[in-house]
Amino acid sequence: MLVPLVAAAVLLVASPVVAWVVVGNQDSPGYRPEELSYTVRFEVSPAVAAVAGITATALLVLTVAALAVLTARGNVAAAWWHVFVPVVVAGALVGAGWRVITAGTIGANIGTGLVVFFGGPVVLALLAYAVIRVVRLHRG
Repeated sequence: MLVPLVAAAVLLVASPVVAWVVVGNQDSPGYRPEELSYTVRFEVSPAVAAVAGITATALLVLTVAALAVLTARGNVAAAWWHVFVPVVVAGALVGAGWRVITAGTIGANIGTGLVVFFGGPVVLALLAYAVIRVVRLHRG
């Protein structure tokens, strides 16, 4: 039971970082940063972003590959994928949503409200489902 839990934790940490890197900067084009309004200002150097992206992608790919092999061999029950998939989707939504929330805009960032209003409940539902599945798997 420890391997699937550790894998789920790795997926939960890596998937938002991968999504954040893949989505990229969402600042309004054609404006200097000092001309933009930010709901949340979040800056990371390109070098740190590259290292984080490469590391998170490697962890995500290796973890999914290892889980696929362990599932095929019968070492991890296929039912655990009901935990892994929602965790990755929730993480991807968090990473993409963070790019929207931290985007520099001209005027109001309507995307922030949409991410919080719609994305927040979806992420919570996905994680609640994953936790319920873990509890059920643990009880056998």
